[in-house]
Amino acid sequence: YYDKGGEVYIEASRGCAYCSCSICECKDFLGSIYTELKWRDRPIDSIVNELKYLSSIGINDVTFSDEDFIGNDHFGLSRIIKLANSIIAKNINIEYRINARVKSIFSGTDTEDLRAKKIQAFASLKDSGLSKIFLGFESGSPTQLKRYNKGYSLDEFIQAIGILKDIGIQYELGYISLDPLMSLEELEESLNFIKEHQCIP
Repeated sequence: YYDKGGEVYIEASRGCAYCSCSICECKDFLGSIYTELKWRDRPIDSIVNELKYLSSIGINDVTFSDEDFIGNDHFGLSRIIKLANSIIAKNINIEYRINARVKSIFSGTDTEDLRAKKIQAFASLKDSGLSKIFLGFESGSPTQLKRYNKGYSLDEFIQAIGILKDIGIQYELGYISLDPLMSLEELEESLNFIKEHQCIP
């Protein structure tokens, strides 16, 4: 399957720490009715052992299927730094892709310490084999983002992709080009934002 070009998926967590986007059914299928269980992590040793096994049978790139790879800011960031260090320590030579929220990379409410920890975390992931991040961008129109309840601003998005570029991590965007409620003005606004900020590499 892999040798014929198939993509190999593994899982490091389930659910989403935010779990509030109006366009996503994660809360119904992967989340929980309990707030503290909206996002659940898988043990790091188990993830690392799986990566080591996959590498040993000749698979050198995988995709994490997690809706929200990072999870809760403080615990999640410490956890992925530990995961990255474990991958490096075990000398596992495998590239991987993840899904992440914009605010996991940058938020306007971050303290200086938290901002530095986020940069450290993503730099560690890059060193351990992270090759690309999928971001649920959805739109360059503020009113669309509000309707989707994405929970981030376009200014935060610009800062987030700037951090990824500085670290050298590629990204790709989830983008909803049309929705039943959008106006022509929103469509134009979104396309102009994407072009102006060169959001699509």
